[in-house]
Amino acid sequence: QLAEIPSMKEPTFVFAHMLIPHPPYVFNTDGTYLTEEEANKRSIEVNYVDQLIFANSKVRELIDELLSSSEVPPIIILQADEGPYPGGHDRWNGKGEWEEPVGWEE
Repeated sequence: QLAEIPSMKEPTFVFAHMLIPHPPYVFNTDGTYLTEEEANKRSIEVNYVDQLIFANSKVRELIDELLSSSEVPPIIILQADEGPYPGGHDRWNGKGEWEEPVGWEE
């Protein structure tokens, strides 16, 4: 339904809260369903990243659709509550919320 926003003639504010990529991790990178059995054979990091890749692709598709279909250029704000990996820097794992920098290491 979010792709229908450009067809609305009046100014529109939309807040869309998407729980993905939070658990349960149920999508592979291509959007196919990840069964619980398959998920249990892989690490949580792999499941998280695969679901994140799928989620990012869908968000990009949506943004492309909104930009190409809107008569007036939309203002799009993205906000996330995850860092580079789940549970890595929170108060429950003993590292504190920001005692260590977060980021991808290559």
